[in-house]
Amino acid sequence: MARNDRRDWGEVQRRKTAKGWRYYPRYRLPGTDRRFTPGVAFETRGAADGWLKAERERWEDAVATGTIAQWLPPREFRAAAVVERERAAVTVADMIGRWIAYKAATSWEESTRQTVERQLTLRVLDVDGDAGRFATLPLVDVKRRDANEWWSAVWAQFPDTAATNNAAKKHVTAAFRWAAREELIPASPVDLESRRAKVGQGATRSDLPTIADIRMILAATPERYRFPTALALVHGLRTQEVLGLRRWQVKCSVDADGAVSWVVDLSDRERVRAAVRLMVDGKQQMVDKGLKTEDSYRVVPVFPEFNEMCERHMRLYAAPGADGVVVVTRNGTRLLDTGWNTTLSRAAGRAADALAEGLPEGEAAVVRKRVTDVRKHDGRRFVATELLEAGMTPVAAGAFIGDRNAAVIQEHYLRQTAERTAEGLARVAERLRGSGE
Repeated sequence: MARNDRRDWGEVQRRKTAKGWRYYPRYRLPGTDRRFTPGVAFETRGAADGWLKAERERWEDAVATGTIAQWLPPREFRAAAVVERERAAVTVADMIGRWIAYKAATSWEESTRQTVERQLTLRVLDVDGDAGRFATLPLVDVKRRDANEWWSAVWAQFPDTAATNNAAKKHVTAAFRWAAREELIPASPVDLESRRAKVGQGATRSDLPTIADIRMILAATPERYRFPTALALVHGLRTQEVLGLRRWQVKCSVDADGAVSWVVDLSDRERVRAAVRLMVDGKQQMVDKGLKTEDSYRVVPVFPEFNEMCERHMRLYAAPGADGVVVVTRNGTRLLDTGWNTTLSRAAGRAADALAEGLPEGEAAVVRKRVTDVRKHDGRRFVATELLEAGMTPVAAGAFIGDRNAAVIQEHYLRQTAERTAEGLARVAERLRGSGE
């Protein structure tokens, strides 16, 4: 038989069930005819009374704070609490994983997904020290200071990797903005500025390799990889563009006077491909994809000085057939970009030793640093600077290297050479002397 025990706030009904006596609390919201129950039975009267007390306090708190409009009935309140607990359990790492999955499903190519995931793994998801704490924070608790502390820790732990650091920062910013749009958080707390490493600590080099440096590096490069390296260091081709080249793209022509010329044809949007390194079935492979930007589709003339090198490479080292890959290893497999990096680094080391030989210690150290720091991407800066100093407009120079954005050319690629700086200063000094007479 059921029995009701009335209280100042609600009542508790005692009922006999197959499992024994159970207690069912309920209450009427003051000033209304609305009655509410927890939707479950309690095994003890104390538990039922405790539920009524908590509900009374929840209502009185809403009255006191003027938030009656936001008050929820018990079942809705409990469901909202479950959602909030689940939301609070999501860490920064969990959110980043969801963001990557969303982008991969909606817009990214596989190469982009792997690149972004690798960069975030190195700086957020699988990193030791203070930088690693950020990934473990509950997403809903992240404050601006947490993001700032992560960013400072990244630079403290990795002062010489500006490119990777800034890429990770860009991805973290995008992920938090996505989380805000998905209402996982009310707003993004991430507002970080890109940084550049200090000179000597991985900063974008302010100087450039000289023509003599590049000649010596090419001479020290194994012949199989010499022409591809010349395409990167002297002609401004991107790594992906060189490694994606097919035999049909390297074209020779002879004019009426018998002069031979070569071009690298990157203009066919249907056939031209870049090669990117991906993990496929647990193994790194070079996989073809489209070129980086629309401006990348172009025709690049080979400088006449490299005609013989080009002809020799195509005759001895390119894979056979019109669609044969231009850059392959001695085993006939496609060259990985990492393998090429190692080859260039060793060649630069040998070139640096040769160029520094016989120089005073201080000068030798400067030469070694300049030459051993050479990377393939420096070729884009080198050729852009040479073309601009030769009188080309930024747009024309950009068309040669596949980037027509004049602002990008000026800011990221142009590097005033020491010789041009000295010549400019000498001209100004000469004019100043003339004006004083």
